[in-house]
Amino acid sequence: MKLKTETLDKFHNHSNLSYVAIRDRDEYDVLLNYIGEFEEPFSSSLSSRLERIIAEKIESRQSIKRFFSVFVEAIQNIRLHGITDSKDEVHAGIIVYKSSTQLKANLLNIVSARQAEHLLAKYDEVNTMDRKDLKKMYMDVMMHGELSNKGGAGLGIITIVLRSKNPCWCKVYPLTDGYKIFESSISVDL
Repeated sequence: MKLKTETLDKFHNHSNLSYVAIRDRDEYDVLLNYIGEFEEPFSSSLSSRLERIIAEKIESRQSIKRFFSVFVEAIQNIRLHGITDSKDEVHAGIIVYKSSTQLKANLLNIVSARQAEHLLAKYDEVNTMDRKDLKKMYMDVMMHGELSNKGGAGLGIITIVLRSKNPCWCKVYPLTDGYKIFESSISVDL
């Protein structure tokens, strides 16, 4: 089933409210906000633009490199696993911002209600692991994981938390009976 226009409007409104909540906090400097269709090659050009914006604001090249490693993994997950509209387009909300100590991104997309439960459980499991166990889990999935019908073996969430060196909070918001808004936040220390 494809997403209806009313559902997309609700998603876009929610994504905009998330942006406004971040924008209005004094401790954050919003570097990029995007809400809309999110397919290749647009996601690549957005990443290139973001890289230039961040390079002007952040001195630590190591932090920038780590952030982009995590960011690219997160947007690939959105593109690969997001629910599509009638034109087979995935929609996303992306807010990139910084504080005095971290470079952060909130990423929103539409997932099935079943997938939302799975994502919350997986993030909860991965966020509570120490680095040693997380690396072990990564290697185990890398060596023995079964590929899904979309080509993934479940490494995305593990990679995001492992590379960012921070937990990745996430929350699910109601959208329709069958779909939820999934919002996650990645952060890299500066």
